[in-house]
This record gives sequence, C-alpha cells and structure tokens, in this order.
Amino acid sequence: MNKIREMIRLIFLTDQSNRKIAESIGASHNTVGRYRQIIQESNITEISVTALNDTQLEALFKPK
Repeated sequence: MNKIREMIRLIFLTDQSNRKIAESIGASHNTVGRYRQIIQESNITEISVTALNDTQLEALFKPK
C-alpha cells in the first residue's frame, strides 16, 4: 500500500509525468495515469486521501 500512497503523493505534489512517477516507484505509467484520472474525476484532495486507511484507499482506487 505504500507504493499507492507514494504514487498519490507524487501526483499531488509534483508536476512529473506519469512515466517519471511510474519509473520512480516501479509501476506502470498506465497505472499512474488511471490513478490520476480517478483523482481528477472524483475531485479527491490530498487531505481526503491521507485521512483514509489502507482498506478505504484500496476500495477507492481498485473498485470490485
């Protein structure tokens, strides 16, 4: 889960490309893009993400 939190932190706090973020955390650039899209479409804020526990965070970004 730390990988997801780090990805979200980089999306919020930097202007790095999806590829650069993916490279730095060892993920796919498509995954970073999908998470970025979810954040934008859901109007999620950095504060709201930090308030979520791991289970809630996973449900938000990996719906069943």
